[in-house]
Amino acid sequence: MSITAGQVIKCKAAVAWEAGKPLVIEEVEVAPPQENEVRLQILFTALCHSDVYFWEAKGQKPLFPRIFGHEAGGYAAADSLDILQPATLSPLMISEMVEELGLLRSSFTKANITDKQIAFLTKTWYTNVLARIRINAFRVELARESYQDLLALAAASVDAEAGVGNAVYMLPSFYNHDCDPNAHILCIQNAEARLKALHDVEEGEELRICYIDASMGHDARQTLLSKGFGFQCNCLRCLSRD
Repeated sequence: MSITAGQVIKCKAAVAWEAGKPLVIEEVEVAPPQENEVRLQILFTALCHSDVYFWEAKGQKPLFPRIFGHEAGGYAAADSLDILQPATLSPLMISEMVEELGLLRSSFTKANITDKQIAFLTKTWYTNVLARIRINAFRVELARESYQDLLALAAASVDAEAGVGNAVYMLPSFYNHDCDPNAHILCIQNAEARLKALHDVEEGEELRICYIDASMGHDARQTLLSKGFGFQCNCLRCLSRD
């Protein structure tokens, strides 16, 4: 659990106090995340055309002070996983996790890490985190080629067992599933997730990815999605029993 969880924090921000005036770097207070929100450690940000439009405040009612830079990059603390849907855990899974937790705590003790330092590492915290990782983690497959023919590239990486691990990406975790997806998540050169359209996407069309191997038959897909993700797929492909 982050030591700042549920607390107001202070950080640096570029604040706009007046329309068209230079931004001022100063310390601001940030309230803790509310329901369906997550706190991110921002590493870099930039101003887009929308930011400049509201900063200039031309033809609109000025609203200041305000902080721009909604297109940002950063990372989330482990406790932010609470916003993600957890998997349904069987008693056997929980039993295995508890055994793993015991081994983990024992390893920490041998490394001279105090009980106070790992006080957060309870059975409830550990199982909740793993339940969310289990259903939201992406297989990291390093593709060193171009984006061309992504479906074939992804299939080849699976056949070659090119996966190097699993990772949780907060925003991609909110993409919905479709057995006939219009987008695919791929890792290029490193563990940075990239989303690429598989074909032309209409304006306003939802971006959808496939959680499983889309080449499987209807019944196999339904079984895997039900047992692994807890839902029955009703995409157009499944409704046609393709």
